[in-house]
Amino acid sequence: MDFSHTVSFPITESMDADRQKYLKQNCSSDELDCVFGQVDKLRRLHANRTQQMVYIFSDHPGLPRPEKAKGNTNYAIDWGDMYFEEFNSIAHDISITVITPDTNPAQTYNTQCRKNNLPVHDITFVPVANWWLNFCKDLILHKKDVDQIDYGCDKLFVIMNGKPTTSRIAMMLKLASKGLLEHSHWSWHGDKDGLLPIKTPGFAVDQTKTLGVMLDKDESYLLPKEYHNSYIDVQVESLMHPDAVYITEKTVRPYLCLKPSLCLNSYGHYNYLESIGVKLYDELFDYAIIEQPTIDKRIAGIVQNLQTLLELSKYDLEKKIQSLESKMRHNKDIFSNLVNETMPTAEIQHMLDRNIFPTDCVFIDQRPITSHLTEH
Repeated sequence: MDFSHTVSFPITESMDADRQKYLKQNCSSDELDCVFGQVDKLRRLHANRTQQMVYIFSDHPGLPRPEKAKGNTNYAIDWGDMYFEEFNSIAHDISITVITPDTNPAQTYNTQCRKNNLPVHDITFVPVANWWLNFCKDLILHKKDVDQIDYGCDKLFVIMNGKPTTSRIAMMLKLASKGLLEHSHWSWHGDKDGLLPIKTPGFAVDQTKTLGVMLDKDESYLLPKEYHNSYIDVQVESLMHPDAVYITEKTVRPYLCLKPSLCLNSYGHYNYLESIGVKLYDELFDYAIIEQPTIDKRIAGIVQNLQTLLELSKYDLEKKIQSLESKMRHNKDIFSNLVNETMPTAEIQHMLDRNIFPTDCVFIDQRPITSHLTEH
């Protein structure tokens, strides 16, 4: 195999020391060439004006942030000291293929070029959203099968939060300000050292609130009992790029669990779901007020939907949910039977088979690197 033109992100050097040590101890020299020093590797390939295709693999959406967005929390993707402007100039000179779970990476790229007044270059994009969702299901959801719809619930909705991101803070503050958290089961992992102690009645950003049994960090995505004591699953997706529709196990979870859901994601989220065959629950939700171009309007749309549902009696709400059963089972089948895309090179497939890619999902106990070595 020839790993000389395979590049991967995110930046491994920014990860914890134990993971870096583990990678160095369990990868061959050829494999390590696709793990560490990736920005420098891409720059070398560019400086040499390689005539071969360069393959860039990432489990994150979008491309590096523009330099003017340095420090902007709307972007969660960093390629070290390489910004979008430099990447785009490299793409002008050498052939690049980007493998990404971004659901529409070409559109994301074109939008970023337009916003930054940069020319659009001929980049090949290979979207692998199905592979990513199957990966998330296997790693995080543990294939727990749920085949019953939840009725007789005490709360209207459940909202489970991980890292206290800007979008999750905005959603929780809005829910609290409208008195909706009292109608929910909710969790929050506050960061007392890293965030201002923003407070609104019923919610403080720096607090911590758990659901069910306190779980080990590696098991934090297992469903607590409160999940099945609520009618609706409200999620805030991993908003890693302002122009990329990126979906994870957060979106998939309620469809596999036969639970109606409302999701805060980038503009185009529900359009993408419909494009892969998902049937929307129009009998229960008004999606038009959610699928809006600004995040504030999307949050307001979710809040308005919840307020409307609160006006229903439990009997009427359950009748509406019951009417959705055929759609819910159809959607469960969609996400249960996603077919992985074919990776464009044997080298990338090898790194996936070895559990080396994605590098930020290498967990020594939960997802160890496999034992077989690179063949030459």
